[in-house]
Amino acid sequence: MTSDSPISADRPDKDAERPKRGRPPRAEVAVQRRRELVETAYAVFSEKGYAAAGVNDITERLGVATGTFYRYFDGKRDILDHVIDLGVEKLFEAARTAWGDGPPPGFDPFVAHVRAVGDAIMATVEAEPGMIQMLLFEGTSVDRELTARLLTVHETLTEFTAAALDQGIARGYLRPDLDTRIIGRSIYMMLSPSMIDMMNGPLGPETRARHLDAILDLILHGVRA
Repeated sequence: MTSDSPISADRPDKDAERPKRGRPPRAEVAVQRRRELVETAYAVFSEKGYAAAGVNDITERLGVATGTFYRYFDGKRDILDHVIDLGVEKLFEAARTAWGDGPPPGFDPFVAHVRAVGDAIMATVEAEPGMIQMLLFEGTSVDRELTARLLTVHETLTEFTAAALDQGIARGYLRPDLDTRIIGRSIYMMLSPSMIDMMNGPLGPETRARHLDAILDLILHGVRA
């Protein structure tokens, strides 16, 4: 209620105590519908593959007319950009949440922290295996523009991991002569075989842990100061 409201301060606004009914503002409806279309396309592309899926698969799944789709997107290729963005954001959100404020000082806490981040990423992929098919395979086969965007994602992951290694060097528990960019890229790229395995079915917590232990033992103990 604005300050120039005719309702006086000593008389409560009873309408304000009740939830507003009716349709939300049109802009809000548009944002919600656009989000629903992207999420539905994400599910359809994950299940059927981008090449095999069509706009009708998206609209039928969501239960809307084909014309509704074309009010928001130019076509299947247009919505793919937003689908890729959604998949990437899911991965980054899992990594950011697991990373938090970063590891406490010491090599062993650092390894445990990196392991938690790796497991969070793998668990996210395991829940939605079609994500990796889109990000690693189909996305890079569509056109050069999308391939360039996905390579930028790899660069961001490299920078994220390299920054963690730089922190370890600054604290004295990692070797100071490391090329953190190359090692950082190697760490997250070594998750790729495990993620590809998930396309055939879930690994489960125990197998994920075994994969992570093998990767971290191979890499991180080789970079210890």
